[in-house]
Amino acid sequence: MKTDTELDRKLPFILTIFIFFIYLVSALKLDGSYGGGDGIRHFLVSRWSWQHPDLFLYHWGKPFFTLITSPFSQFGLTGIKIFNALAGTITSFLAYLIARKLKFANPEWVIVFSAFAPIYMMCINSGLTEPLFALILTFCIYLFLTASYVPAVILLSFLPFVRSEGNLIIPVFALVLLIRGNWKYIPLFASGTVIYSIVGYFHYKDIFWIKTKNPYTGSNYDIYGQGELLHFVKSYDLILGLPLTILFCAGVVIGILYFMKNRKQFMTREGFLPEEMFLIYGSFAVYFIAHSLFWWKGLFGSLGLERAIAGVIPLAGIIGYRGLSLSLSRITKTPFISVMVTVGISFWLITYPFLKHYLPLKLEPEEQLVKEAGVWLNSSEYKDEKIFYLYPYFMHIINRDPFNGSKVGELWGLYPAIDEWGIDGAVPLNTVVLWDSHFGANEAYLPLEKLMSDPNFKLIKSFRPEVPFKTLGGHDFEIHAFLRVIPSELKIDSEEFYDLESDHGLGNASSIIKGSAISGTHLSFIDQKTEFGVLFERKISDIKNFNSLKRIDYSFALRTGKTLKNVKAVLSVDSNNQSLLWTGKDVIPGKSEEWETVNINFPVDFSEFKPESSLKVYIWNPDGSEFYMDDIRIQFRNY
Repeated sequence: MKTDTELDRKLPFILTIFIFFIYLVSALKLDGSYGGGDGIRHFLVSRWSWQHPDLFLYHWGKPFFTLITSPFSQFGLTGIKIFNALAGTITSFLAYLIARKLKFANPEWVIVFSAFAPIYMMCINSGLTEPLFALILTFCIYLFLTASYVPAVILLSFLPFVRSEGNLIIPVFALVLLIRGNWKYIPLFASGTVIYSIVGYFHYKDIFWIKTKNPYTGSNYDIYGQGELLHFVKSYDLILGLPLTILFCAGVVIGILYFMKNRKQFMTREGFLPEEMFLIYGSFAVYFIAHSLFWWKGLFGSLGLERAIAGVIPLAGIIGYRGLSLSLSRITKTPFISVMVTVGISFWLITYPFLKHYLPLKLEPEEQLVKEAGVWLNSSEYKDEKIFYLYPYFMHIINRDPFNGSKVGELWGLYPAIDEWGIDGAVPLNTVVLWDSHFGANEAYLPLEKLMSDPNFKLIKSFRPEVPFKTLGGHDFEIHAFLRVIPSELKIDSEEFYDLESDHGLGNASSIIKGSAISGTHLSFIDQKTEFGVLFERKISDIKNFNSLKRIDYSFALRTGKTLKNVKAVLSVDSNNQSLLWTGKDVIPGKSEEWETVNINFPVDFSEFKPESSLKVYIWNPDGSEFYMDDIRIQFRNY
């Protein structure tokens, strides 16, 4: 029969194994990565680094992270998720060792407190860098508590090459060295930077490549925007979860009171140690406050992602358990009661992410559509052709080396390559361009209209979700596949032209008035009383060659003396009063008050719809802008 002493000795290992099991099962259930594009991109860099050694110096990919994870990544996305499961498990055990060094009561329960915050568990199920960052940070705190300063400082010097926030953490550790009178170790914090600077010089021919190749400089208003200063505070439920948030707040308050009471023993093992105050409380505070400021001011590529805080979540677990431990020591002197309360709270912590449906993870709607497009490409006649893309999940689905320039290119390099090498040199015939409205329209700065109007590309397939939703930049998320063709292949199959001299069977014809038209004597006047402009409506079966139509070009003459507000050109497809497709594009006029021509392209694959469905094209003016329209032209493009 096991004694209590035996159970106490084995409980940390039992809890650790339990945590690894939970992490592992969660990781294996999803063929994807939490964190979307970033998680997949980090995996791809790690996975293909053995074939492309320069990726070990790829700044965005985080060189030390790539180095450590690359053996696991050779086994695919599952391999790197297993690595993160191991990293999270070891981190929780290190949290226990830290708590034991700090003489916490029943320190083994820190393992649970540091492991089950919602955002942290979600990051474990990914190719993201946060779990390794948390592991190194926690390990270095433990090394400091054992006065193993040399290995700790050298290891910390590589932390910025796992996540850039390592540059914020290093000064906190340097402060503890000063307090302890061990300032002589401070120069070792340069170890990682010196080593990578020298190694990188032979590749980049630039000793300062760490600075010059840094992708996180300046502001990012144009893509990511900015947000509230208290954004991460308000996101407490996703980041820490309610139970850990309560305990964390208690830990902060009680920790401060405990320090004030024992401040005379600040440097002794009987007091509140500098290692605990600065390395645990201080590291969390510096990290959390910095991210709040970055998002508030729109700096350093911050998108306000809650997962960014995952790198210090284990510290929040230690702080939370410190608060519980000190509280229980004041409330009861009965060990059994303390243990039962701790067990009950631990159960709440473990189950909370599942009760709130943060876990298990499922493919995000964007990834579901990307997977659909990737599966189509793999089974299509174009599966062996060169591909331009930017959504990272594509490369996981089609299992292609994204760094092989002869087979793969990235969207942001498409037109720069064409400008430098010419269309034939940069984009061979039959190259497939996979444009998506998340990365293509934002990071690549490539409007869909540019591809639609380029005669070197033809639309071959479109993918839209059954239930429309918005992505970064306020765009409807959709994917369009284009094929590089010889321009002579492109043609207009048919067109409709309306000079508005009569209603021509158009809907909403009440807006047609007599006036100074661009041609003839009639035009359409739209103002605050007119929400919808003239309506073109046809049964799909009445349109010539409807089965092979891939695009509609909608153009019209526009005159306005004022700025248009939220005016959209709309294309919709309906059947039996049910919307099958609705897409709206902003009408953006020039600065002239004279007549100008506006051209808008709609990718449409009519083969997806039944012939009896109804096509509508019209102007929507929900905010009451005032303008004139004339000479409406609708062209049906066929390939």
